[in-house]
Amino acid sequence: MKTFTTIIVALLLAGCGRQVVIQYVPVEVERIRYVAVPAELTNPHPIAEGPLSQCPDVAAQRAAELRRCNIDKAAIREMGGER
Repeated sequence: MKTFTTIIVALLLAGCGRQVVIQYVPVEVERIRYVAVPAELTNPHPIAEGPLSQCPDVAAQRAAELRRCNIDKAAIREMGGER
């Protein structure tokens, strides 16, 4: 039993000479912020359609809708901050 106790004491004392050095380093953490988007910015836009005889008018209507979509996207982008 004395040998067992001696071994335990020797093992416990073996770790006493070590010093643990803890270095604190600042870390940047990226935070993702979700923003609620109003329904009026996510409503679908109509797609203009028509026969070939109305092609210039249909193209103009589609271009106008595309511009409105881009305005909606810009408004959403402004709400979110970066990007």
